[in-house]
Amino acid sequence: MQTANALPPVTQPSGLPNSLPGFKITRIDSRHNSLAPQHPPVHQLKRLRYNSQNELISIRSTRNAILENTRRFTYDSQKRQITSVENIGGPENERTNVALTYDDHGRLNEANETTTPMSRWRTDHNQRVEYNYTNAQLSSVTHHWNSFDDDVNI
Repeated sequence: MQTANALPPVTQPSGLPNSLPGFKITRIDSRHNSLAPQHPPVHQLKRLRYNSQNELISIRSTRNAILENTRRFTYDSQKRQITSVENIGGPENERTNVALTYDDHGRLNEANETTTPMSRWRTDHNQRVEYNYTNAQLSSVTHHWNSFDDDVNI
């Protein structure tokens, strides 16, 4: 009896790619039992959409067929993400906008997040993160919490 030769090892990509040659991830579907036995199983679904340049432009998330949130992305001419807008439904019912800016060398310079609650019971919580470089190396990150008047240097 002859044994078949083993196939050569194939290196797998690390992380979760948004596309493979000839394929794009357009749907992430998960089903699991809820933590409480009296509740029905949980079905979570994420639908991913791309533009003609293969850039991810939106992720739409549902839980048990109820829309939870939609996140949309935009990019600049160098294919760097410049905005992310997330609409969250349910009890939170808020919109989060993230705007990213880059320096002349293509390094992330600043991230601004603005959260706008759609409910009169909540207040805005905005934050800004600054990225500083020395000799092309990230040297400090300053996190500004507008709502709490509290800055953190990392």
